Amino acid sequence: MLRRAGKEKEALELSKTIPISPAVAALFKKRFGPEMVKKCGFNMAEAEAKFGPNWLNDTMQ
Repeated sequence: MLRRAGKEKEALELSKTIPISPAVAALFKKRFGPEMVKKCGFNMAEAEAKFGPNWLNDTMQ
């Protein structure tokens, strides 16, 4: 609805509040690297719950 109303920035900020699934988060990390994932600001709560709070810094995951 926000995008249709021309509120792209608001739509993006709202989408960042929705947790990304652990599988998608892991794919983002592999594809773009941990620093880019952090910079994007997406909600990684589910990935942190599954992989641990430092999973983005862990090179083994």
